[in-house]
Amino acid sequence: MAPEEKLAAVADAFAALIAADPWLANPALPVPVLTERKGDFATDIEQSLNNLGLAVAVVMPDAEDVVTTGATLALRVRLVAQVCENVPGNQSACETAKISYRPALAAVVRIMKAVNCQPNGLDVPDVPHRRGVNEFTLPRERPFQLIPDPATVTYHVTAHTTLSL
Repeated sequence: MAPEEKLAAVADAFAALIAADPWLANPALPVPVLTERKGDFATDIEQSLNNLGLAVAVVMPDAEDVVTTGATLALRVRLVAQVCENVPGNQSACETAKISYRPALAAVVRIMKAVNCQPNGLDVPDVPHRRGVNEFTLPRERPFQLIPDPATVTYHVTAHTTLSL
């Protein structure tokens, strides 16, 4: 797998874990998990907020702790699930769909539980997954944080994984 494909596979696996959570995937009002690879990212977030009052977007903003071994780079990649809520719009959409209100903070908890210690998409086929290898982990400090935004309630959920390029 090419190095850039590994990065894309990790972001896709992270988004898929979140999207598979039954609370977010509720058929009455599913919340799409948006990624940079799915087209006009900013417009998709805005449409989700306008239609559902809740948006979840996955980005891979940076990496750290690079270790070089010959031509191989091992690095710790940070992934962020951004949860945005337009509270009145979310409450109205939930009421219309006849489901319980789903606040942004509850989505944050569901996301943390959905991704922590789960495979990052880079396991080798036909080899059993080993704990601690090719997994997403939440940081000990600040696994989520409230992001100041005058228009929406916005949280970032952070996870890390290590990969070789």
